[in-house]
Amino acid sequence: MRLWEEKMELPHFPRLQGDAETDVLVIGGGITGVLCAHMLHEQGVEYLLAEGRQIGSGTTAGTTAVITAQHSDVYTKMVKRFGKEVARGYLAANMNAFHAYQALSGRHDFEYEEKPSYLYSLTEKQDLQVEAAILKELGAEAEYTEECGLPFEIAGAVRFPKAAQMHPLKLLGALSKRLHIKENTHIVDVKGTTAYTAHGKITAKKIIIAAHYPFLKLKGLYPLKLYQKRSFVVALAHAPALPGTYADPGQRGIYLRNYKDLLIVGGGDARTGTAQDGFSFVREFVKGVFPDAREKYAWAAQDCISLDEIPYIGTYSRALPHVYVATGFNEWGMTSAMAAASILTDLAMGRENEYAEIFSPGRPMLRPQLALNAAETIKNFFTPKGKRCSHLGCALKHNEDENTWDCPCHGSRFDEHGRILDNPAVKNARV
Repeated sequence: MRLWEEKMELPHFPRLQGDAETDVLVIGGGITGVLCAHMLHEQGVEYLLAEGRQIGSGTTAGTTAVITAQHSDVYTKMVKRFGKEVARGYLAANMNAFHAYQALSGRHDFEYEEKPSYLYSLTEKQDLQVEAAILKELGAEAEYTEECGLPFEIAGAVRFPKAAQMHPLKLLGALSKRLHIKENTHIVDVKGTTAYTAHGKITAKKIIIAAHYPFLKLKGLYPLKLYQKRSFVVALAHAPALPGTYADPGQRGIYLRNYKDLLIVGGGDARTGTAQDGFSFVREFVKGVFPDAREKYAWAAQDCISLDEIPYIGTYSRALPHVYVATGFNEWGMTSAMAAASILTDLAMGRENEYAEIFSPGRPMLRPQLALNAAETIKNFFTPKGKRCSHLGCALKHNEDENTWDCPCHGSRFDEHGRILDNPAVKNARV
């Protein structure tokens, strides 16, 4: 069981029986979908949220639930790639998300707690100094420091004071009670603005796909624009209380935050279907730094990674002008979810949003990661033997740590019997 799921009873909703009609259909009952439904509800828009299993049972239950606009060292890269105005807009959109959570905390109890976030490194000092300087130039209250409260030596850190943490499922529970939701309503296809389940269809004027990974196969070229990675997390008793939340931007860097009397430690990230040592990587770090700690929970999270470290939020593709998507949150799902809900609510209601262009899924794809994604797909698609993914037919790899079958191409995952655990696959695999 993941930490957030213990002693957490979320509201239950009925399965959709037969067909339905609505103005806006929201597909996906994680934090993004529920926030979209909440905003549509507040605006008096007719909507329906369809969730394939139970709300909060997917990626949201695996998050570490840090709310910050400090998304690794993204601002240095963003200024180089797109210029200061894009970076400033990205920062503003995510700071608006932070303030939106802040406002919700005055109305709902979801264990919202403001703490500074820190981007730290064990080896790279100069890069962090540059990141801090760029953040200040963009208008953020950020500063470089070499003292951040970690119980091990670091080269330096960037302190970002306006940040927070929360209990993600408590927020989901609080918001969902009054929403129009159908659970166990698995959408298997979308044609135009009609969505199909195994037992009927939902006709809408607009559709928001907030189902983590876009599942409409080749429309929008998301199998090339995205890959998925696993991140490995443990929660520890008898470990110290830290004054902030922490992330190392290194490829397998360690991140940390407290929850009550527990310390959450994660890292060891790797593309889904590749590395098998994620948990041992994190546990080895824990053993060296927190030798007296006792592990109480362990789980893995899954994240969609975009080509350029900016999420895809907006129109799904030119062929589907009234279908919208939110994906590619790059391990920063909490602020990205709130930013996405704001943008997509505006688009679904026919309103302009000043940040929509920055996050548009139709932006240029020519980034180095594109070639890597294509190569991984080709390699695994043409692997001659083995179990096959039901999404696009790539060869599955057995994940011994979690006893699952994982797709290295696009990140679909199946249990030992072939049942879907993670999309984009919409049907079970033969394993």
